[in-house]
Amino acid sequence: MAAAVLFPASLHAPPSTFPLRQRCNLDDDNRAPQLTSCPSRDVPALRSFLAHNLPVSYTESFLLQLVCARDAYIIVARDPPAAAGSGSTMVGVIAGKLARSANNRARAQGQVMLLAVAEQHRGRGLAQRLLAALESALRGAATLSDPVVLTSLVLQVAADNARALAFYHKNGFTDERCLVRYYRDAGDAMLMRKPLLVPV
Repeated sequence: MAAAVLFPASLHAPPSTFPLRQRCNLDDDNRAPQLTSCPSRDVPALRSFLAHNLPVSYTESFLLQLVCARDAYIIVARDPPAAAGSGSTMVGVIAGKLARSANNRARAQGQVMLLAVAEQHRGRGLAQRLLAALESALRGAATLSDPVVLTSLVLQVAADNARALAFYHKNGFTDERCLVRYYRDAGDAMLMRKPLLVPV
C-alpha cells in the first residue's frame, strides 16, 4: 500500500460532478484547499492523482463515466493559488452517488465511493471537509427533482485498514458487517453505515 493512500472505498457504481458552478468553501481560511467540481477536462489530472494516492488504477474512460453519471458527485480539493484551474493543484478527492431503494423510490442512501487525500495534506481536517461536502451534495440532490429522503450514508473499506476505520467511526459510521473476500485480491471489506435523521 502506497504511503499516500487514504480510505479507498467501493467503486461499484459511478459518481459524477459536484453540481455547483461556484467554489464550495467550508471555512474562512483562504489558505485552506478549496472544494470544487471535477469537470470532464480534469479527468486526466484526476486519474493521475488517484494513481498516486490509491492502491488501484482507473482508465480515463471509466473516470469520465463517473464524472457524467446522474445523481452522483466527484468533489476535488485544490490548493488556493490555482483553485480555479485544473491539473497539478489537486490535493484531495471524494466521490459518491445517490442510490434509490428498489422497494421504496421515495427513499435513498448515499454511497461513498472513494476518498483520497495527498499525504502532505493529511491531519488538517481535509478528509472531514470532503466527507461533509459530499453529504451536503447528496442531501441537496435528494430534494431537487423527485421527492426522496436520504436515510443513510454507506461505504465499504478494507477490513484491515485501521486508520480508515477509525476515521469513519469518528465521523458517525458504524460497522454493519464484514464482506468476506470482497476485493479482487480476496481481501475482506467492512460495510459501514452512517444513519441520517429522517423527517417525520
